[in-house]
Amino acid sequence: MDYHIENIFPTPIYYSFLEENLFLKIQSEIERYLLTNKFDEKNASTYYITTETFKEDIIREQNFYNLEQELDKHIKNYCKEINFEYKNYNRQSWITLLQQGQRIDSHNHGYVHMSGVYYYSGSQDTAKLIFQTPVPSARSSICYYNSHYHWSHPAIPGKILLFPGWLTHGVWFNDSLDSRISLAFNITFYD
Repeated sequence: MDYHIENIFPTPIYYSFLEENLFLKIQSEIERYLLTNKFDEKNASTYYITTETFKEDIIREQNFYNLEQELDKHIKNYCKEINFEYKNYNRQSWITLLQQGQRIDSHNHGYVHMSGVYYYSGSQDTAKLIFQTPVPSARSSICYYNSHYHWSHPAIPGKILLFPGWLTHGVWFNDSLDSRISLAFNITFYD
């Protein structure tokens, strides 16, 4: 008997790790900022963040040149893989800190074309990024109930993730004593 399974409507998640030399340069760029700036404590019960409006671009404002150049390369790679012609874009970016016991509730960035994150600090066990299925109605059938409802990615320093802005995601509680610091961003391509 010959049969096949076609996994239709895939959700492309892109990830890559920086090479050591570039990793050290980018870590240094971000560290300079972290040593001289404070996080907004408005949401401190769940997480710390460098923005209230999500309109800023900390990458450009703080001249994270190496990170900016590297992200652009990965955005081009991702566009190629999803068969989308790379275009100039607008970007918003911010830094988030999660200490022990903190989390980020599930949300999406539906108005943007692409979202992503770069991990400055974290570990295999530190507050994983959780993606939820874009097909939640599949859970209503006992046939598919045990299929993956969510997918997680550990917060490993030097890791870059790109994903559709409409994909619901959040961050599990940070049970570790280690802080999880990430630089997140949104991309909106120009027409």
